[in-house]
Amino acid sequence: MNLPEQLKQKYSKELVVKLVAEIGDDSFKFQQLITLFFTSIGNARLQSYTSWIVSTCVENFPYLLLPYMGQTIEMMHQPIPETTKRNIIRAWQFIAIEEQYQGQVLTICFDFLQKNNTSIACKIYSLTVAANLAKQIPELRHELKLIIEDQLPYQTPGFVSRGKKILTHFKKSNY
Repeated sequence: MNLPEQLKQKYSKELVVKLVAEIGDDSFKFQQLITLFFTSIGNARLQSYTSWIVSTCVENFPYLLLPYMGQTIEMMHQPIPETTKRNIIRAWQFIAIEEQYQGQVLTICFDFLQKNNTSIACKIYSLTVAANLAKQIPELRHELKLIIEDQLPYQTPGFVSRGKKILTHFKKSNY
């Protein structure tokens, strides 16, 4: 697989689907992809494109991201494009985040939720990641509930829908 050459083709969903199928659950091919992703800082187009492929691979095979979790967290503190951040958070929603990373991930998600200049996609994916963590750590539910309730009057229909679903889930689980 010559990933750098394939990524020189026109940026398209069809190519993403093709590359995801080619990578499949092959950890070596995924390592090639994620190495390219991590080393593409400074090339916004390539980084955004590879982050899209990474998040789609992780959607299909969540365990592929686990060895690289620390590096994805580090990347979130770099000056990277919003699309890259969105795709990292999107990938996180598909995995069971290990205990050693939960605090850092939650801080990143809460920061995105509380910033006014965060894209709605980052906010919605952050809601999902935080809610997934709250399932594992019930003490987080109250804080997440407060953030959602505070944001609801000012947010888009997508955020409101996701937020209400999370709040309904919390109520059903006797919170």
